[in-house]
Amino acid sequence: SVTVGAAPVAQQTLVSFSLINATTDQEIRVLSNGEQINLATLGTRNINIRANTNPATVGSVKMVLGGKQSRTQTDNGVPYALFGDSNGNFNNWTPALGSYTLTGTPYTASSAGGTAGVPLTISFTVVDQASGARVSAEDAGELQVMLLGNPITNDEVAFEVRGANGRPLRMQILDTKGQTVTERQIDEAAPLERQRLSVAGQATGILILRVSTPEQSRTLKVIKAQ
Repeated sequence: SVTVGAAPVAQQTLVSFSLINATTDQEIRVLSNGEQINLATLGTRNINIRANTNPATVGSVKMVLGGKQSRTQTDNGVPYALFGDSNGNFNNWTPALGSYTLTGTPYTASSAGGTAGVPLTISFTVVDQASGARVSAEDAGELQVMLLGNPITNDEVAFEVRGANGRPLRMQILDTKGQTVTERQIDEAAPLERQRLSVAGQATGILILRVSTPEQSRTLKVIKAQ
C-alpha cells in the first residue's frame, strides 16, 4: 500500500517594505537595505511603511521598528502598515532624523499567532537635506506638527506646533478639493503652540491640515470619523 502525506504548506515570506506617501496613499518606492530617505526631496513629509508578503495575504504581520524612534505594530489585514491605516488610508508618520532598523515577520494566524514565516530586516537613515544646501544654525528650528487624536470624533482638529518660535504662523483646514474650510493666523508663534480648529458642519471623510511659516510648510491628513 502507498501512504500519501498531506501536501506541504508553502512557507510565508516577508519579501519587501514599501515607502508610502501617507497624504496620497501611493507607493513612493520599495526600500532597499541601507538606503537614505531624504525628507527634503520626497515631495511629502507624511509617510508610512507597508510590508509586502508572499502570498499577498497572510494571517498577520508583526513589525518592529528600532532606532531614533521605536514602534511595534501587528497588523491583521492588508495593507500591512507600520503606523496603521483606516481602510487603506495610511496614517501619517513624520520620522525623526536618524538611523533605524525595521524587522517584519509574517504569521499564519492573526495577532502574530500560528506559525512564523520568513522575516525580513532592513536598515535605513532619515535625513532632511535640500540638494546643494548648507546646513546652518538658522536651519535648526524644523517645523513640527503633531495631531492630538486622529481620526477625530468631534468637530475640532487639535494639534501641536513646534519650531515656529517668533515666526508668523498660518494654520488651515482644507477639503480634498483644496478649498479652505477654516484658517487662523498668528503674528508671532510661541515655542509650543497648542491649537484647535473647528470643522463643524463638515461631512465625515478626509480633510487636510496645513501649517506654514514663511520658510516651511507641513501638511497632514485628518480623518473625520463622526
